[in-house]
Amino acid sequence: MLNAPIWFERYQRRYRWAVDAYERFVQDLAPELVHSLQRNERVTIAVYGATQVGKTTLILDLLGLNTLSTEEVGSVLRGGQPLGKSATAIPIRYGRSPDDNWYVAGDGPLSADLAREKLGEFRRKVESGITCDANLMDIQIPQRLFQNTGNSTAHGLNIIDIPGINSHSIAEQAYVSTLADRYVAVADLILLVGRADSLGFLNERDLLLPALADWAAQPTRFRIVLTYGFSPKSLVVQFCDKEPSIETVRDVHIGQMRTHDYDFPEDFRENLFVLELGDSVVELERENPDYCQRIQPISKAFRDALLLSIENAAGPYARLQGAFQLDRVIKVRAQRLRDEREAQEVAFKEQCQETLANLVALRPKLRGANSDDIRKAISALGEEEAELRKEVRELQGVIDNLYGFDFASIFSVELSGVPEKKVSWLKEQLERCEMEQRKASSCVADRLVANGKLPSEFLDYIPPVAYHRASLMEVDEYLDSYKVDTYFLSSSFEEDRAKLKAALHQNAKKNGQRAKLAVGQALAEQERLLKADEQRLSLLIVFLRHHFDSLQQLERQHLDVCADFEGKLQEMQGAMGVSSRFSSKLNAAFLEEFRRTKQGIYSDAIPAQRFYSLLHTRLLLTEIDRMYEGKSF
Repeated sequence: MLNAPIWFERYQRRYRWAVDAYERFVQDLAPELVHSLQRNERVTIAVYGATQVGKTTLILDLLGLNTLSTEEVGSVLRGGQPLGKSATAIPIRYGRSPDDNWYVAGDGPLSADLAREKLGEFRRKVESGITCDANLMDIQIPQRLFQNTGNSTAHGLNIIDIPGINSHSIAEQAYVSTLADRYVAVADLILLVGRADSLGFLNERDLLLPALADWAAQPTRFRIVLTYGFSPKSLVVQFCDKEPSIETVRDVHIGQMRTHDYDFPEDFRENLFVLELGDSVVELERENPDYCQRIQPISKAFRDALLLSIENAAGPYARLQGAFQLDRVIKVRAQRLRDEREAQEVAFKEQCQETLANLVALRPKLRGANSDDIRKAISALGEEEAELRKEVRELQGVIDNLYGFDFASIFSVELSGVPEKKVSWLKEQLERCEMEQRKASSCVADRLVANGKLPSEFLDYIPPVAYHRASLMEVDEYLDSYKVDTYFLSSSFEEDRAKLKAALHQNAKKNGQRAKLAVGQALAEQERLLKADEQRLSLLIVFLRHHFDSLQQLERQHLDVCADFEGKLQEMQGAMGVSSRFSSKLNAAFLEEFRRTKQGIYSDAIPAQRFYSLLHTRLLLTEIDRMYEGKSF
């Protein structure tokens, strides 16, 4: 009988061989290519584009939001900003609310006003230059604002809206730059969004972000989405008397790109999507209802095609397709490397001057110092750091040694002399013993040194410990209550002497506890101060070494910059053909997995396992085809 858990485990392993082969292959690549292939396990779609090109509208439409019937979404997402302002000031991942309320960054349920206020606060922080965490903000939009399309693909999309690249806010521009490497590096699919009447956004110089520069060489990972794809007057003229199809619309826009002296890659044709969304549709319907009715079906066809393209590209096998396009990426990067070589020589002197300035800012004594002087200064600081570290270790040893020490022993006293069975004798003993305990509290540190628990060099770290006599007050008042001095019964005297001993013992215990706490706090504070000094010195050394290493690297670069770049170019040329090598490795890994699984049909002692192996071989044959086509599991 088929055992579901066992078969499920085998079924989950059906593609593990491909992923393992892929990961091994990545590690063998040149470092500059590894970043292009490594991805987080979670499928992520990132959307990039200039402000006010309709990125957010596109995302919400793909998710199934009825953007044509409500102003609430736009107002809330702009954080109260007027129209014409970017609605996105931070990275946002949108989703459906479980009810008809708003949820922002985990807070909710919220009304539209409260959600608008919260998003406005985030926007003000970014625009005022306050550093924001680059983590995603989740916004859940009320269910009542969605249209029930029944499109499960749209509902399950994980799309991230990134702040506009060309924001007018300098703070936002800097913020987006910090986000680019993070999100482009982990995204499985990137949508480059721009207006159809501003096609220059696809040029490398206009994209602004280096992480996007290789888009033309990576059709597996990039999609081009043109918004306002039918509403500009030049396009209305071309489409008003036609029944446009996806291909004819693509022809028109690719032709427009060529008029801008931009050679749109032919194999990117299927990755070009033209849409008309949001307010522009409302405007078209008002001004030219017949034309609007004609173009809406083709815009919807593009939308559906985009959703299908996203779905097909989101499978884990699709990630492997990037390896098959590496030759193209290498060519693009080789040309960029040549350009960088020219710029490197110009920038070299400026970099050296900047690095020296950083060193002097950290250590003014290094002004005018040569390499040997800087090296000696860092070495001297290292010795100073080692001494501090040694002192911290010694202090930690003292703290550990004191952990189990009985501090009550410092305050322990005994009744002395020949006992006289008188109240006055007990009072004298109380006074004497308390005086000894008080004396002990003022010299706790000295007694710890005397007991070998504290090195004398740490003596000054411990302040005097306050003495408390609360445990003696009761017995003191009790003895004062006697009207006569002489005891008539020996048993009464012995009872009172036992009470006095117990009180002294309890007082020693309580003062020992306070002393232990005070000593522990004092040593812990000193340890904190020493560690802080050590950390500051360590950081100074790290920064100095970093800048010094940078300076050394720049100097080496100055001597052989051309040879270094040529070596890299040769490595690039040697990496050509990496796609075919990857294919060979993948095939070898498949054959090995197939051989191993097939062997289980004959060698496994358990009949059920042999049957599972037989099923597994059939499954592998299916999966190899799906993998090469980049289909989802």
